[in-house]
Parts: sequence; C-alpha cells; structure tokens
Amino acid sequence: MNSADSDPLSHTLAAQSSLLEQHDHTLTALMEHMKEFSVSIASLRTQMTALVPQAAAATGHTPPAPPPAQAPVLPPSTREAYVPPPAPYSGDLGTCKSFLTQCSLIFEQQPYTYANDRAKICYLIGCLRGPALSWASAVWEKQTLSCSSYLAFTTEMKQIFDHPLHNPHFDWFANRIKSWSTFCHSNCLQAALPPVSSESTSVPEVPDLSTVP
Repeated sequence: MNSADSDPLSHTLAAQSSLLEQHDHTLTALMEHMKEFSVSIASLRTQMTALVPQAAAATGHTPPAPPPAQAPVLPPSTREAYVPPPAPYSGDLGTCKSFLTQCSLIFEQQPYTYANDRAKICYLIGCLRGPALSWASAVWEKQTLSCSSYLAFTTEMKQIFDHPLHNPHFDWFANRIKSWSTFCHSNCLQAALPPVSSESTSVPEVPDLSTVP
C-alpha cells in the first residue's frame, strides 16, 4: 500500500479516535455531576430529618404516631346447625307448650339467624295457622309491647291457648268471644248463673257472658 492510499485512512482513524476521546470525557463529566447531585440529595434529606423534630418542639406538637395495626374482625360463622321446623300450630289446646319448646330449640341452635326478639316472633307467627294465626295477626297489627318481647308474646299466647279444659272461640279483630266449649257451658258458665228458687215462676235472666275472660 502506498502512502497516498494510507493517508485518508489514517486521517479517518485519527478523527474517530479523537471523537471517542471526546465522548469519554463527556461521560466522565456527566458521572461526576451525577455523583455531586446524589450527595446534594442525601444532604437535603439529612437536613429535613433534623428539622422535623425541631419544628415540632417549637410549636409544642409532636407528630402523630401511626395508628396501631388492628387485627381483622372475623365475622361469626354463618353455618348454623339445622333444626327441622315444627309442625304448624293451629291453636290446639294442650300442645302450645310443646310447640313453643320446638321453637326455642331452633332459636338456641341458630342464634345468629334469630338474634333478637322480633326475629323470633316473626318466625313463630310464620308457623301459626287457623285461630292461632288470627290471634297473632291481630296482636301484630296493634303493635303492642308484646310484639317487641318474645317472652311477653309467648306468655300472652300461653294464656290464650294453654288451657286444655277451656276452649273459647275468639273473634280477635272484633275483640269478642264468639262461643265456648261444651265443658265451659256445662261447668264454668252454668256455675255463673244465679240460683233459681223452686217457688219462683219467673224466667231467670240470662247473664251477659260475652265479656267473661
């Protein structure tokens, strides 16, 4: 290769070498600036950390502490024991207590479902039929105090239906007694009549028994 051919190549290589050297100097300068910038940021963070307690002391307030971590409140298990529902109660005398006992077993095994008295009363009314349902419907429509207390509601219910010898038929919406059982006619009501003298020929006055409890 002659000198004429090698001179352009030498100039090109020399130019590229010079350019690479300039790039190297530029990158070195940038790295130095980045280091200085990082040192400045670290210094500012240190100063800010030192100034926070001083500012709090000057104002008389301490920075609030982060709230303590609270353990998650787990909801109660919704899977409760299954208890078959009682047979519908129609007001049959002598079976009121056993019906209420069956209901109490359900409430005991399913405390989350029936957590308050009104829920228990609603379930009980849903199991009633016939005269018992008529009575409960009348009481519920009036929203008496017994509608908010399961004990008061069942106590009133037992006073009405837990008498096997007395079987009055009520019209609950009219608040009157429609009729009485044959036992009441032959014993309780006849005993309420005034004695009739054998010498008297007048027809005894029939007492008004519509308000007899």
